[in-house]
Amino acid sequence: MIVCDSNGFIIGGGGKFKIEEMTTKWAELYAFEEGIKIVSFLNSANAILEVDCASLVNRFKNCKEDITIIGYCTKETFKMLEMFSTAVVKWGNRSCNKVADFMCKYAILNNCNACFY
Repeated sequence: MIVCDSNGFIIGGGGKFKIEEMTTKWAELYAFEEGIKIVSFLNSANAILEVDCASLVNRFKNCKEDITIIGYCTKETFKMLEMFSTAVVKWGNRSCNKVADFMCKYAILNNCNACFY
């Protein structure tokens, strides 16, 4: 997770290692929830959340229609966005996530959690 200000400067982020098997969709949802927590911790009233998982973005945009387990969890995560004055969920190209990819690889290789502000 990488948190940037409105000018694109990185102000926080991190990566976590979980000893748990999960599909990519569940991992993306988990990372998304952690990103919301970091933005909330930074006391930001507004958020634009970019995710490179198109299916997760589509679930957020159509969360009222999904009756699967991950659909239910997505709805619960979506409720977390109510703490912001404005919150937008957007799809971001995976090639734009080089810093986030580095953080994930670092957390996996070192079997650790790493956050920075």
